[in-house]
Amino acid sequence: MKHPKNTGDYWKVKNKYTEDEIIDWVNEITPSKYHTLFNDKVYGDLRGFLSVVSRKLEPTSKSLFNYYFRKFHLKGNKCKYCNCEIKKEFIINFNCGVSQLPNWCEKHYNEKRWLENNNSHSPEANMKRSIKRKIFLASEKGEIYKKNVGEFNKINTKKWKSHLTPEEKEKINIKSSKSQIKNILEGRFDPQKNYKHYHQNLCYVEGKEYIFRSSWEVLFFISNSHLEYETLRIKYLKENGKDGAYIPDFIDNKNRIIYELKPRRNFIKQQNKMDGGIEWCFKNNYKFIWVNEDNLIYYINEKDNQDQRNNKFYIKAYKGIKV
Repeated sequence: MKHPKNTGDYWKVKNKYTEDEIIDWVNEITPSKYHTLFNDKVYGDLRGFLSVVSRKLEPTSKSLFNYYFRKFHLKGNKCKYCNCEIKKEFIINFNCGVSQLPNWCEKHYNEKRWLENNNSHSPEANMKRSIKRKIFLASEKGEIYKKNVGEFNKINTKKWKSHLTPEEKEKINIKSSKSQIKNILEGRFDPQKNYKHYHQNLCYVEGKEYIFRSSWEVLFFISNSHLEYETLRIKYLKENGKDGAYIPDFIDNKNRIIYELKPRRNFIKQQNKMDGGIEWCFKNNYKFIWVNEDNLIYYINEKDNQDQRNNKFYIKAYKGIKV
């Protein structure tokens, strides 16, 4: 096929086809007959054929072509992690070539966003590196390494911050806070995973270890172990007008109840957060129960405790609640 004199105008023209037309087109393609619908040329080279098609189709047609061509000819439309069929609705959102299409379903794609950062290693290689690093950090040498790096980073961070103006520090803090709130609400960061400060609230229920942030939560869970602990994230507005993330203590999805364990003095201090939780309950037809020093006794029962190692929590709690 001969191109027009102005080849720039030729490549500017984008062709549009219906989904049925693209399916018929893809079904007619064979390795010895790579052809298009917009010219009469037969391509013997797959790479050259795909390059021309990619440049001559408008975005929607291009996405549909990529999906069906890979599905019918490249046999690569299965998620490499769970082997499920990759949905068309997910694939057509990508404006890229066939070879750049993701090889995993939407669920696993969202879990592996970090692979987009021009990472030269395969997902399998990265997983092996990650496991190897975790094993090292859990070793004796790893503990020494973490301590040294932590101290070194503290020194560097202080030195770096000492040269910042108050405005620059405030800007960095705001950016960090927004990022953290977003990650918490989207489930990419769990602030409760760092339990090193709460080892004193380690309890035992049916032979399993559980760590909570307060002795009240320990006692409440021993008598209500069927409830989910800190699994819900609620967005609310702080007093300064900025977004915040509220994580209720316990949730009963079966009976649609949220339990918040908080002393009276702290409830008042965090009124905006509590109002955000109450508003969420109102919108979603849940009941909000505030457990404090006046009513905690009604939600715990020492007879539910089957492990003597938990006794200390009852002794501590009874000193501060009304019996």
